[in-house]
Amino acid sequence: MKSINPPHVTANTKQAESRVMQWLSSCRDVMHVAHNGIEHAYPPQFIDGLVASRSRAAMEIRNTPDVIGQWITGDLFWCEIKSGGSVSRDSYEACMAMHRLHHRPVLLCVWSSDGIYWQWIDRVRFQDSRDVVGRYSRPHPVDADGWIVPLRRRPGMSGQPHKRIAADSLLDGLHKQPRPVRTQ
Repeated sequence: MKSINPPHVTANTKQAESRVMQWLSSCRDVMHVAHNGIEHAYPPQFIDGLVASRSRAAMEIRNTPDVIGQWITGDLFWCEIKSGGSVSRDSYEACMAMHRLHHRPVLLCVWSSDGIYWQWIDRVRFQDSRDVVGRYSRPHPVDADGWIVPLRRRPGMSGQPHKRIAADSLLDGLHKQPRPVRTQ
């Protein structure tokens, strides 16, 4: 039977998730990792409804981090995986809310062809969006909070406002692994 994938789950997304899951599993202080994203929990028709809805509940479910993990200490952490250098406002704000409200660490992992880079969500910095859009032949608008607003939705993209992650705010996963942090 042919596998049905939601339209927003691309080959790059799947490859990034697979590579990051392998990397997390190999980290010395990580005991377990498991899929946590909506594409692993719900049928495609339900996901389509979540993606179309702007309700608070749908947004919360849709923006759940991709992976949940457990440190060797027994504490839990979440990991949001990106296959490119951007993060959507909805995803970032959901991760920050989890970090603040649940006092749980949230990793942002970025997979690229040259490796895995990561940082705690509250330490991620962004490039200046006006500089980023200034490089486009037809610049995208930037909202008052500095989020780039796409002109149109492209295949494989969320179509949501986003920011480019500052590469110098990320750590190289080859040389530095995440360690458990004390939670309340």
